[in-house]
Amino acid sequence: YGGALHLSLGRVIEVSVAASRIVFSGLMERHPDLKVVMSHTGGALPYQSGRMDKNGKAAKLPKPPSTYIRRMYTDTVSPHSLGMKFAIDYYGIDSVMYGSDYPCWDPATALQLIDDIGLSDADKDKWKDLQWFMDRKDPKGKVWGPQERLDHQEALRFFTRNGADDVLRPDKLGSIETGKFADVVVLDKDFMGTAVDQMRTIKPQMTMMGGKIVFATPTFADLGERLEIGRAHV
Repeated sequence: YGGALHLSLGRVIEVSVAASRIVFSGLMERHPDLKVVMSHTGGALPYQSGRMDKNGKAAKLPKPPSTYIRRMYTDTVSPHSLGMKFAIDYYGIDSVMYGSDYPCWDPATALQLIDDIGLSDADKDKWKDLQWFMDRKDPKGKVWGPQERLDHQEALRFFTRNGADDVLRPDKLGSIETGKFADVVVLDKDFMGTAVDQMRTIKPQMTMMGGKIVFATPTFADLGERLEIGRAHV
């Protein structure tokens, strides 16, 4: 089928089988502080955890398999708002991370599907993980690995140039230079001058991808039209 079967279900099944083995092997039971992150909204596990509880007794675990599954983390990489919503309902918003699967999937579509879920502003704020990398605090205030904290300069590079390296596109992404895509975000505050504990208060005002505005507040609403007029006169 031209790879359609693997891309549609194969990767999801691989994630599900790997996570199931971690559960049934007793690894999660033996290591209660172990953190496991699964991609693709947890694969099939959220939808089949009841079946695992029903048929998983042979593994002789002290708790139902779903107990361990709910300890895991996942992301929103699923082009289906209902799937995202179910993952959030199952794991809890604090255990689901934003993900766009870029470059396999465009961020604009991912954000639109997230908007379709109807999350509260408070829940959306929990996905602003930049502050977490800088203060290393989980939603309950516990600090994890303080020695791994990033300063402003390191955080900026981590989310720009390093991200471009991760998707093997440093020649086109990660910085504003001649020959690279015009990907720009305009913020309402000076990032470098904002205190770490105030990072979540920074709001985007405009986002441009490939030279096209994909998000804009009312202040920038007419900028796209003005840019097009400008191009027409070049």
